[in-house]
Amino acid sequence: ANRLRLALVVLAVFAHRHGEAALANATLAGLHCCSVSGENVLVMACEDDPDDSIAGISYAFSGNSSDGSAVCGREIDAVRGMNVQEAIRNKCVGLRRCPLKVKDFAAESCSNSTTQELRVRWTCFSDVRQQERAQKQLPHRLPDKPLRAQGSVIVDAFGERVRFTGVTWGGLHINNVLSGLDVAPASSIAKLIRRLGFNFVRLTFSAEAVLQNPVVEDRRVAANPQLLGRRALDVIDAGVAALEQEGLMVWLDNHMLESGWCCDGHDGNGFWFNERYTAEHWIQMWQIVTQRYGGRPNVVGV
Repeated sequence: ANRLRLALVVLAVFAHRHGEAALANATLAGLHCCSVSGENVLVMACEDDPDDSIAGISYAFSGNSSDGSAVCGREIDAVRGMNVQEAIRNKCVGLRRCPLKVKDFAAESCSNSTTQELRVRWTCFSDVRQQERAQKQLPHRLPDKPLRAQGSVIVDAFGERVRFTGVTWGGLHINNVLSGLDVAPASSIAKLIRRLGFNFVRLTFSAEAVLQNPVVEDRRVAANPQLLGRRALDVIDAGVAALEQEGLMVWLDNHMLESGWCCDGHDGNGFWFNERYTAEHWIQMWQIVTQRYGGRPNVVGV
């Protein structure tokens, strides 16, 4: 779990009002973040070239490291840490290196019995230049649908072979939200999946997430403010759209009936029905999914 969280943390990308014209095009560029606790020092750095420097701070918080939702100090979770963000911005933007101490961003309201954590994500001016170069490249091509089996291979609508090199993006089947959206924008997660060489993503979800379509917890989408107060299907929309922008195919996987961790012989998710969800509910779920996503060019199967 810790390795997964670390992997997701390094996906973060940002834009910031400082240098708005250039940074508006850098939302998929920077991949800089760090988290320290206790007496440790967090060192922000932008040193890709001699003229590089810190361009912006898009997210920061000070809080209890034992519980990501228990933020305190000068950062209030409901406003996504704007006070801490502003303090770090004033201190660090324009510098090549900027050391930060946790205690400088804590407050008396934080309990002395807990270990306080400082988490920051930033972008460098070199990221802006890299993004501008990337935008000049041709977009990744999606296969022409529908895909079908031809003997032992998969081909597109014109008979060209399609190879799946896939990875799973989970979370929706557990807590109704894609994993990692608390620490990274959906767009940066999709970008890294592409950069790692994958072209296919299995996106897992539960019947409960689709049929109940609950409002997601704000803390679980903290790095995606456009999803604050939104519902589970809105999160799927955002994930599918982000993957489409990177030319990544999506396979929608109904992994569970009820949202939660699996699997054992008693969790009630072994079939397409259980005591809470009938076969008719399951069919209704697929009708919602296919009507909503069947027309998306990158959704190739369920």
